[in-house]
Amino acid sequence: MIMKTKKLHFTKTRLRLFALLCGVLIGAFFWIYLSLVSIGITFFWVALPAWVKSHLYTLCLCLIGGVIVGGMHLRFGNYPETMDEAFRRLSIQDKSLPNTRVILNAFCAVVTIALGGSIGPEAGLVSSVISVIFWSNDCLRYLNYVYASGDVSHRDIIKVLISRYPPPHRDSIQPVKRAVGLWLIVAAGGFITYFGLCFIIGGGFDLDPMPAASVAWRDIAAIPLLLVVGYFAGRFYVWVRGRCRLFFAGMKVRRRYILCGLIGGLGLGILGTAFPLILCSGESLMAHVAENYMNYIPFALVAVGIIKLFTINLCIESGWKGGFFFPLIFAGIALGSGIAALLHLDPVFCSAIVCGTLITQAVRLPIVMTILLLVCFPFTMLPALLFSCVVGILLPVPGSRTTLRERIDRELKLFKIDCWKSKENMELLKW
Repeated sequence: MIMKTKKLHFTKTRLRLFALLCGVLIGAFFWIYLSLVSIGITFFWVALPAWVKSHLYTLCLCLIGGVIVGGMHLRFGNYPETMDEAFRRLSIQDKSLPNTRVILNAFCAVVTIALGGSIGPEAGLVSSVISVIFWSNDCLRYLNYVYASGDVSHRDIIKVLISRYPPPHRDSIQPVKRAVGLWLIVAAGGFITYFGLCFIIGGGFDLDPMPAASVAWRDIAAIPLLLVVGYFAGRFYVWVRGRCRLFFAGMKVRRRYILCGLIGGLGLGILGTAFPLILCSGESLMAHVAENYMNYIPFALVAVGIIKLFTINLCIESGWKGGFFFPLIFAGIALGSGIAALLHLDPVFCSAIVCGTLITQAVRLPIVMTILLLVCFPFTMLPALLFSCVVGILLPVPGSRTTLRERIDRELKLFKIDCWKSKENMELLKW
């Protein structure tokens, strides 16, 4: 009985230590990825232009970036992956991913964003972290299995942990309570590592806090106008996405990836030369635009928001793949700040209403988008964000003859399906 108790304590200790190690690795990966993105943007768009000093710098770099992006697609395949693509590949490959693709996915994402792509870092980051999480889950299952059976040596365990495909051993189902405890250790290790590195060394996600809002009655009276602006901006984004998808579909079938990248780089270079704010994802400029909106021409900010909606789709469909959440938020902030400058309203409140309506028209996930927008906006804007997201999801889609009641029933049904899918994905991490 004593030996059995010692062995059980040994097993739990090793599992907890490995869970902590997985969390540390995930947190360090977060920090390294986001820091490399920030370093790449600073090098190509701050340090190098100060040395080159040419009006054609943006156009030339974007054209070179188009060739590089197209070459990466020819050499490596469809990278970087989006979150949906990562989950789809997980389901095909029995919930196991090779470790080398994590590095490749992150590398392609960093290169694409650093070269000026009007995309966000969340696509490559989320898909890579999903792969690392499922790999950690397989390793934790295997460790629990081998320590419980005692028929595998430490050398075999090390070989499995550094292998590309650790064996899942899904037959060794353990109580959910232990799995939840281990994943809490993983989450704690990841958060402590990421924020510790940001505090000690710096770097990480370059997102400055938005200024506080000062809402007056004239701001509340302008809500219908802001909802209309966000609605039409969202419909414009969806319309451009369909047209860009059709335009580049034939080239992708013929594997003309370099030509696709060149067309995307040409459009990005021309528009980026005229409107530099549209380059990169824009998360580092959100607070700057909201604070200094009076220093810009109001119609110029509105033009930046509209062009940003176009360049997001141009980049993603031409091969400059990446996320669209933070670029969409920046486009909404530019539109809201432009309207605030025109009508002398509060820029943060206007941006919150426009962003909520815009992003729900583009993505149609009101609850998720509200939580994501809270990362960028003050918590006091929660009622405005929630209201605009709900109204945005209920506004009619052009060409649709459904009634308001039918749209509400449809969105509730889709919400239940999304909850079921989320529950199904979480079941994959249970033991």
